[in-house]
Amino acid sequence: MSSRLFKTTILGLLFVGSGSVAFAGAVPSIQDIGLVNENGIPRSWPTAVSPNGEFVVGHSQTNFPASNEAFIWNAGNLTGLGDIPGSSGSPNGDPSSFAFDVSGSGRHVVGSMNASFGTIATIWDFDEGLIHLGDLRPVLPGLTFDSEARGVTPDGALVVGRAASPNGNEAFLWNGSMSGLGDLPGGDFNSTANGISADGSVIVGTGHSASGQEAFIYANNTMTGLGDLPGGDFRSAATAVSSDGSTIVGWGNSQSGNFTEAFIWQNDVMVGLGDLPGGFQDSEALAVSGDGSIVVGKSSSNQGCGSCDSAFIWDSINGMRLLEDVLINDYGMDLNGWRLDWATAISDDGLTIAGVGTNESLGTFTRGFVVTLPEPSTLLIVAAGAFSLCRRRR
Repeated sequence: MSSRLFKTTILGLLFVGSGSVAFAGAVPSIQDIGLVNENGIPRSWPTAVSPNGEFVVGHSQTNFPASNEAFIWNAGNLTGLGDIPGSSGSPNGDPSSFAFDVSGSGRHVVGSMNASFGTIATIWDFDEGLIHLGDLRPVLPGLTFDSEARGVTPDGALVVGRAASPNGNEAFLWNGSMSGLGDLPGGDFNSTANGISADGSVIVGTGHSASGQEAFIYANNTMTGLGDLPGGDFRSAATAVSSDGSTIVGWGNSQSGNFTEAFIWQNDVMVGLGDLPGGFQDSEALAVSGDGSIVVGKSSSNQGCGSCDSAFIWDSINGMRLLEDVLINDYGMDLNGWRLDWATAISDDGLTIAGVGTNESLGTFTRGFVVTLPEPSTLLIVAAGAFSLCRRRR
């Protein structure tokens, strides 16, 4: 299959350096991501954290009704990644850009742009410039593009996503050129790759099999369906894979109707992670730490809202817990008015978590947040110091 590759120059783009986050390993904190356009709609949505936790990417709404701009965030500084220079906007009049993943150094951001020639998978490469990946169809006059990049390896060499192909919507792998990964057999041809392991050996996403929408793993040049949780209408999706490739997370359907349950897949077995108390049965795992030990996502709950989404964190010892409770009770954090709705991304070591929430001091719109946690050794030192101080005061 053919692909089309385009390069332009990033004009007027300020790149924030790759220095360490100033408060990493010190005290736990929560920060507002900020906005690309302070005069636009005050809404932002982070989608990924770099493996080392130093960079966060996503998109911020810049005006009404639907224009968005991709961003990269580092050490409290947010930089918009812009739109295609000279573009008059997409056929639907929405000149937007979206970032979905970032490499370890922050050099490579992947996502998509809407332009006059369609929606196109994009790499923002801060050394090489703006790279457009095309799609999987032959080049034809007047044909618009339809693709988006969803994941990248830490070294920036491999990119995955979805693109229009002669077969339909198809998962792809890009390593300088774009190759289609096919789809699960038996269903409507429609697949998307959502994540890739650090060494590129494991790709995960969603396809369509004879059973319906189904999460998949792609390894050793073969796409294999992961099935679904028992008890519901067949429908599942894989949203992320751990850096070491051992763990896949996503959601399945364990109850009849339009309800979902977060899952973790390890050792060829899919296990449901349950749901937060209250609300509907509706949870989705959205990201996983490097070794697969920590999962974050969103779940329906009754946490101060009757029934609405709340960010969760999961590990094998404690199960699924409200992220707010963990930050307050385990880390002694003051959330400063934040209500955490979705946890969308996590660093390899599990100490940086990004997501979306609301904070009355910032208005009523959904805003991106970044939580930075201290290393366990730091917590032990603080606890030991507090214990020693208590003894001296007696």
